[in-house]
Amino acid sequence: MGRMTLRRGAPRWVQVCAAAGVLTLATSACTHAKSSSPPSMTLQMSQGSATISAGGRTEKVTGAAAIGVGDHVTVDPNSLAVLHLGSGRTFELTEGEASITGADRIQLVRGAALGDLTAKGQIETHDLTVSSASGTFRVTSS
Repeated sequence: MGRMTLRRGAPRWVQVCAAAGVLTLATSACTHAKSSSPPSMTLQMSQGSATISAGGRTEKVTGAAAIGVGDHVTVDPNSLAVLHLGSGRTFELTEGEASITGADRIQLVRGAALGDLTAKGQIETHDLTVSSASGTFRVTSS
């Protein structure tokens, strides 16, 4: 931001208005920077409950929660969790376990995962990796 100088002889109301204008510009720059940050990853329960564990912490979820790379999600029986990872990458997990291995991928330990992608993403299992740039697909692992 450029430096603004005011003449000492300027009326007080000009100095106040100029300072308010600079403050408004600074505030709008901060607000704009926040809105362009990448979306956060979340878990949203559509039905039932799940447990998120990572780094020695465990959290039972029945609504919504933040998730991140390295988190392990265990979805309870008769439950459905929707994992929103990076933009355009949604995975539905039913009665199973998965680890978040990146902003664009999960590793399915057991259960069924549905990938709904409008950006590149993947589901990995023990011996299979399914990757796509767009589309909807289901992977089941036991």
